[in-house]
Amino acid sequence: MPWREVLFCEHRSDYRRATSRARCDSRAPSHRGRSGLTRHVARVLPCTDVHDLARIEPDSLVVFVSGAIELHDLSTDLAIRLARSAGAAGLVTEASTREPALATKRLADTLAIPVIIAAPVDLDRVSARCDPYVRAPEIHALKMLGETVDRFLTLPTSADEMIDNLRKLLRVPVALVDSEGHLVAGDSKCHSLANAADIRREMSVMRPAPGVFSAERGKFVLLQPIRTDRRAPANLWLAAVTDPLPSRLHRPVLHALGVAALSYAGHLASQATRIERESRHRSMLLAELIDSEQVSASTLEKTSALQWRLGGWHTVAYITGRVDLTEIAGRAMAASLESLVAAEFGSFVVEQSDGYVFWTTTEVQGGRPTDARDSEYLESVRKLMSAVDPKDRWGLCAGIGSTEFGAAGIKRSLSAARKAALVAKGRAGMYPVEHTSTSSAAVLLAGWSSTSSLRESATEILGRLLASDSNRELLRTLRSYLDHESSATNTAEQLGVHRNTVLLRLERIRALLDADLSNPDDRLLLQLAIRSLAPE
Repeated sequence: MPWREVLFCEHRSDYRRATSRARCDSRAPSHRGRSGLTRHVARVLPCTDVHDLARIEPDSLVVFVSGAIELHDLSTDLAIRLARSAGAAGLVTEASTREPALATKRLADTLAIPVIIAAPVDLDRVSARCDPYVRAPEIHALKMLGETVDRFLTLPTSADEMIDNLRKLLRVPVALVDSEGHLVAGDSKCHSLANAADIRREMSVMRPAPGVFSAERGKFVLLQPIRTDRRAPANLWLAAVTDPLPSRLHRPVLHALGVAALSYAGHLASQATRIERESRHRSMLLAELIDSEQVSASTLEKTSALQWRLGGWHTVAYITGRVDLTEIAGRAMAASLESLVAAEFGSFVVEQSDGYVFWTTTEVQGGRPTDARDSEYLESVRKLMSAVDPKDRWGLCAGIGSTEFGAAGIKRSLSAARKAALVAKGRAGMYPVEHTSTSSAAVLLAGWSSTSSLRESATEILGRLLASDSNRELLRTLRSYLDHESSATNTAEQLGVHRNTVLLRLERIRALLDADLSNPDDRLLLQLAIRSLAPE
């Protein structure tokens, strides 16, 4: 067995802890004779007297008990020469208060005899524990896997708990990262190595598989996918960083990561089941509140069971997206929203067919509180959407309803929030948030433009443009041009393009729609049609 395997195999032993402490001890370097670290190690033997070296077998790693040799006198030189003659793999001895002589260091380097200087420890016990691993390294793999299975028979309750358990078992840096290389939990050092471009490509494949990859500074990155759906790519990966090791020692680490990944996938599945069950109950209960004129006794019982507050003043927030979400993305967003809303607003999320609802409740004595129109509240909702979808892949937008009282107030505030979200959906920019009261023109426009008859008319009016504009570039240009009172200059500034580009797009729009953009009637018709369809 090579030296590096010896150092890795007994990673939990006193030997590993002793050599680790010695590396940090300024009084004694960890080892000399570095070139001999590639030597094969066949056994680990304790030694009480330097003259016993003459009788040892070749390829033995000799561990001197306390006091057998002194680093600063000639007994260490004699031990190095005898070890060379006997073909020993190396020497391990206890650190002392005095530095080894320079001649001793050079002798170890010249003869290529590694001399490991360990912090004070029971070296006799170390040799007894290391020797079985050297003679049969598969014992180490079985012990590691056995301990990993025992530890992860109970599902972890969080990513941090899983990473902490793996660190203790493997004694190597471990991290949980997503398929784009972002750190979820664990060691930043491990994350930086796993974030290399070639490794990120491996994590984005459709059929992920565990693997070992070379990294910077001679390290290796071991990857294990965490999959809850065998038909889809892995969103999460476990990554561990090791020193250069042979494949037979990489395999047990990968297998240990696999056991942890399976256990954590079970945790994610149980969480998803719980969230889905609770989400279904919440959706059904909210439907009961909205559809009934008066809250029934059974509905009151259910709201009490879920700890909903029906009394007080409610302000509903409605979050939706400009693009349709896949089932997987929808589940991921719901779970993310759930935790963030609970932390930021002290509330819960109710999933709807085309969005997500949550509300805050306040108790105000002596009358109606002020509507939640202040910039701080709107900014909190905007930050919430940014945290859920940092790259704005889903085009999230939100509407804030008016503040209403009681169970019936939830229904009224939700209706206003839906209309406000429709207004926000037509706004340009990232994460738009709108608030409308029941008397505002925006609500009236939103309610009117959301009718099916107007939507059908709008689709007919803009049909040729929609058919020729797959990326909605022309539609956004037309919306901005009409909103900026037919100013090509202001439109170019908002879209971030040259004014001539806007003029060329307007020519294409005129040709496709056969409309006169200088005619006020045509402009009004097109603006209402665009608002009805609520483009990006």
